[in-house]
Amino acid sequence: MKVILASASPRRQALLQQIGITPLVCPADFAEGSGTASQAQEVALHNAAGKCAAVAAKMGDELPVIAADTIVVIDNVILGKPQDAAAAKAMLQRLSGRTHQVMTGVAVRYKGQQLSKVCITDVSFRQLTAEEEKKLKDSVGRS
Repeated sequence: MKVILASASPRRQALLQQIGITPLVCPADFAEGSGTASQAQEVALHNAAGKCAAVAAKMGDELPVIAADTIVVIDNVILGKPQDAAAAKAMLQRLSGRTHQVMTGVAVRYKGQQLSKVCITDVSFRQLTAEEEKKLKDSVGRS
C-alpha cells in the first residue's frame, strides 16, 4: 500500500515500515500551534490535522496522507522538544521516577475525507539511578 507521510520523522517512518508500508515522505509546511496543558489534546489534534491538510493541498489526496503530532504533559505543563542537550537532560531528570501523559493526534486524509483522533497514554518513567543522575549533571556542565 502506498501512503504519504506528512513528516520527516525517522521514528514515524520506522513505525509504518514495521507494518509493511514504505511511505512517500513529504514533511508538512505548517506552523504548529501551541497552548496550555489543559488544551493539549486540542493542540495535538489541530497540529496533526493542519499538517495533513497542508500536505494534501500540496500532494493531493489520491493516496492516503498520514500526519501526527505528539505532546508530552507533566505537572500541568506541556514539554516542548528540547532545544539542546542541556534541555534534554533537564527533561529526563524531570520525568525520572514519575508518570506523565503522552498525547498523539493522528490525521488521515484520503479522497476528500479526513479523520482525526487523539490517543492519550500514561507513561511511567523509571527512576534514574544515582550513577545516571551524576552522568547527566556532569555532562550538562560540559555542554
